Amino acid sequence: MTLFEYINTHHRPSLRYIDAKTGHSYNWEEMSSVQLPVENTTKQLCFLYLDNSVACISIFFSLLRTPHCVCLLSGDLKEELKENLESTYSPGIIIDAKRDAVTGYLKRVAYTPDNVLLPVYINDKVQHQIHPALRILLPTSGTTGSPKLVKLTDENFISNATSILGYLPITEEDTAPLNLPVYYSYGLSVLLSNSIGGGKILCTNESVLSRNFWEQFKQSGCNSFAGVPYTYEMLRRIGFEKMEGLHLKYFTQAGGKMDVKLRKVFADYAVEHNCQFFVMYGQTEATARMSYLGPQYAYSKIEAIGKPIPGGKFMLDEQTGELVYEGRNVFKGYAYNANDLQGIENILALRTGDLARVDEEGFYYITGRLNRFIKLYGNRVGLDEVEQQLRKKFDGTIGCTGVNDQFLLIFSDNAALDANEVRNYVSGIFGLHISALRFKLVEPIPLNA
Repeated sequence: MTLFEYINTHHRPSLRYIDAKTGHSYNWEEMSSVQLPVENTTKQLCFLYLDNSVACISIFFSLLRTPHCVCLLSGDLKEELKENLESTYSPGIIIDAKRDAVTGYLKRVAYTPDNVLLPVYINDKVQHQIHPALRILLPTSGTTGSPKLVKLTDENFISNATSILGYLPITEEDTAPLNLPVYYSYGLSVLLSNSIGGGKILCTNESVLSRNFWEQFKQSGCNSFAGVPYTYEMLRRIGFEKMEGLHLKYFTQAGGKMDVKLRKVFADYAVEHNCQFFVMYGQTEATARMSYLGPQYAYSKIEAIGKPIPGGKFMLDEQTGELVYEGRNVFKGYAYNANDLQGIENILALRTGDLARVDEEGFYYITGRLNRFIKLYGNRVGLDEVEQQLRKKFDGTIGCTGVNDQFLLIFSDNAALDANEVRNYVSGIFGLHISALRFKLVEPIPLNA
């Protein structure tokens, strides 16, 4: 069964997609029936540069009806990065609302349910051999334009969405906002899981830091929320805990390890507001999710990533301590150019690159990255471990890096920190000589979407 067929068969009659700008809503048939000016006889590679608008989401769903392989990319990529990707992969179809023309491509248009005309660029001369099972390509880094893409199949997405619906309380009475970009695996999983098991989905491009987003959130009756650690850091700064008129049923966090102090803040929020807080762990290579921590363990297992999702399995490499995952949602290899689309790999186990431990009750904890180590005076120092201890002790954004294995550089955007106090703290905990430690105050660290 294809992903389109699965959604088409399993979606609830109440499913609607709400345009945040107009308030108009569209059903599944309207969102998946855009007439695309492309041939459906030969499998083509389609580059879809998109945002979270009704127009773009409807194009994506309509492409799922076709045999084509769709690569989801940020519409905000710089033009030179787009051109570099296109020269590497030579897609037969390009859909990009941000450009008036693409050299070598014939321009056509597609009418979306919200009466938007999206340009569709076609090059009939481009023909690739694409594996029949290959359905979606996702970038490993959404905004850098890296040519490294993750190869995913219908089975990957159906498996992961089914697992997510097995533990998240998604029902047809829910309204979920698309506040994460859908070219990002976490945002895509929110879209697909709620399309299968949910009721309404708010399509919006507003930032969660804007007043407009929260007005749309309330007006649409949203009752869930998804965010990465930085999202929650920013929400705390804008006083999210004091917002009135929110009626959350549950909210989720993934996309990296959240600071324990911040996790407790939002665990407290969930208790005070009678809602549920789920912490999850995943990678694009696992079609989004590999584990979750149920709300009942928010305090007792506050540093854990939880247990594997239904149908998944964790193991620890006995020699390195690396976390290894098995499941039907494991990707089918990487693509670096068009030739890599001809085949798929049968990858049974995903080596996550994360170091982990498991407790006696079967809960897993990430302890660092396999490649984030430096040697100082012969001692092996884990940068992730140092950062975790610093974030427990001090406020602000704090990071560490090694410099030529000569010293450990600690940097932060918190001007109130005392360099000697920070260095003495690290020296005392890790037994490193004070001369091997440096501290630098930096400007607020720029982060992408």
